[in-house]
Amino acid sequence: MENSRKTKHNNLPAQELMRLAVKFNVSFQKVRAAMYTLGHDLKDIEAWFQERKQKLEIEYSYRIIQ
Repeated sequence: MENSRKTKHNNLPAQELMRLAVKFNVSFQKVRAAMYTLGHDLKDIEAWFQERKQKLEIEYSYRIIQ
């Protein structure tokens, strides 16, 4: 079945990685790269994307104000 495919890098379902990609509006490749860099814990990957999103929002807000 398509939804139960596993990625080559580990045993995380591709569906979970795609969920993160959609949630943070990034490409599937970026999520896979984060997984490769940060490890296989989805909570760590999600926390990293959340932190990244907050930094980008602050930077964007700062640019609008100026």
